[in-house]
Amino acid sequence: ETGGVAVAPGERKDVAMFEHAPRIAQATRGGDLVFASGCNGNLNARGEPAEGLCGDRRGQIRQALANAEAALGRFGVGLDNALRLDAYIRDIYFEEDFVGELKSYFGANAPAITVVSGMPRGNAEVEISVVAGAA
Repeated sequence: ETGGVAVAPGERKDVAMFEHAPRIAQATRGGDLVFASGCNGNLNARGEPAEGLCGDRRGQIRQALANAEAALGRFGVGLDNALRLDAYIRDIYFEEDFVGELKSYFGANAPAITVVSGMPRGNAEVEISVVAGAA
C-alpha cells in the first residue's frame, strides 16, 4: 500500500533532515501540519542503538515517543499537538498494553491511534509515525 499527502498549491513545505542521515527526512512541515515518521523505539535521536532497550517494549515506547518529540521539535511543535499516531509493533498481542501506555502518556489529550502488526526496522519492538498540528 502506498499513501501520500500533498500541500495545497501556494502552501509552504519545509523538510528537516536527520543530522546522522542527511538524505532522510526526520520531519516535514506542510501548511499547519508536521509529519514525523520512522520514530524507532530501538534507536536514539542520532540513529544509534538505544542503550538497554533491546526487547524492552515499554522502554521502546518511551524512546519512540522521545524520538517523535525531537522530530516535531524541529518545527517548534510537541507531542501535545499530535493529531494522529500510527504505530507498528512486532507483537500484535502487545497492542492492548501498547495503547494503554500511550493513553497513560497522553492522558485525555490522546491523538487518533492506529496500531498494526509489522516488522519495525533494526529489531525494534515499536516504530511510530505522528501527524501534529502546527498552527
